[in-house]
Amino acid sequence: MHPRTATLVSFSDAELNPARSRRIARHLRQCPDCQAALERISREKRSLSALAGRDRPAIDPQPSLAAVLAGMARWRESPAPELRSRARAQIEIYFGCGAASFLESPDIRADELLARTLELISTFLGQEAVEAVTGEILRGLDCAALTAEVLP
Repeated sequence: MHPRTATLVSFSDAELNPARSRRIARHLRQCPDCQAALERISREKRSLSALAGRDRPAIDPQPSLAAVLAGMARWRESPAPELRSRARAQIEIYFGCGAASFLESPDIRADELLARTLELISTFLGQEAVEAVTGEILRGLDCAALTAEVLP
């Protein structure tokens, strides 16, 4: 299984734990596609670093921050039925209906269910499974920015 782009970025920034970093390095030695992806990431980082040195107009972060916070509040307050359904389906696939029923209570927020799902999968199946399941649950939903908040 190929590492996700986020994992390759973390690898290039030396942010992975040593064991995971060794696994990624071992994979990179054997996979030209991932080597190319890592090189692309490095080029993009160099380009961004070069841009950081240039004079840029000041950007007022307040309107953008307010919009992000409002969007997060709306997402958390809504039942997010598609997210709930997808998280439950993943629990059922790996752990059965009983585990899904145990984790999901009627009053649980969708983001809490997602966090519990990912914690369970991390504990029993590992971080790579968490990344795969997260991608499966969030694919096409307008909530991908929240994954950083709920990953165990």
